[in-house]
Amino acid sequence: MRPGPFGKVKMLLVLSLLLAAITGAGCSGRAQAGNSTAPAPFDAPAATEDKLLNELRSKGLPLDEAQCHEIRTIVAEQFQLQPAELMLDVSIEQQAPGANAFDIVEIIMNIEESLGVAIEDQLFEEVIGPINIVEAAKLLTLGNIYELAGTALARKNP
Repeated sequence: MRPGPFGKVKMLLVLSLLLAAITGAGCSGRAQAGNSTAPAPFDAPAATEDKLLNELRSKGLPLDEAQCHEIRTIVAEQFQLQPAELMLDVSIEQQAPGANAFDIVEIIMNIEESLGVAIEDQLFEEVIGPINIVEAAKLLTLGNIYELAGTALARKNP
């Protein structure tokens, strides 16, 4: 069975990280702390996040506040942002200029490890829709990532 687009990117990411470790090079494409093009901090993430959690629960997705916090922290750390700066309905790329497909794959891999779930290409397409890996940072939002993680949790623990 051939790997889907995210499977291929995961393999490329692992190879890139190994190469970086061997050569001592770091990863590029990360937003720098203090970047003036980043959006202003989101003032009330709790109210909006509670609304989203209720929507996800109404769909039968078992995501709780602690898991949302963990996901938000994973995404924020990927781009050297504070978790409170992330907005639910704004694309990752708009919040972290320079975000790319490797960042998205790394975020997904960290969520998989943290929550003990597998987020396969097929699940990604079912939840988010058909998406080109290169376009993922432009189209994905934190809210989409919550839904993706919640769906993976629901399938893990039916």
